[in-house]
Amino acid sequence: MVFISTLTFAQEGKEEWSTSITDIKIKVDDLEELKTIDWDDMFSGVENNSPKDSIKLQIEINELTEFKEDFEGTKIDTMSVAVEGLSGNKTELEKRLRKSTIAMIKVIEGMIEEN
Repeated sequence: MVFISTLTFAQEGKEEWSTSITDIKIKVDDLEELKTIDWDDMFSGVENNSPKDSIKLQIEINELTEFKEDFEGTKIDTMSVAVEGLSGNKTELEKRLRKSTIAMIKVIEGMIEEN
């Protein structure tokens, strides 16, 4: 599930409109979905932003429940990672978000292994 918020404005006296996506949140429901996020699709949402536009990008996993063969399990209500910065720094923001998402996956896998 993807949530996108936009900011639209026009200059007085002109009929030009500009749209800037300022917040993208991807919500997933399972670990496999988290591991297979389409990064190109996520970042395509901000490709028309001005380099000076502020953006927030967030990955969130909701209501994850994993059970082992012995029926012991791990339940995560919500866990997320986010980065904020300027659209002109998309490459750096993507690198940071990917790294944070990999770390979140490792934490979740560690929690599942402990139970």
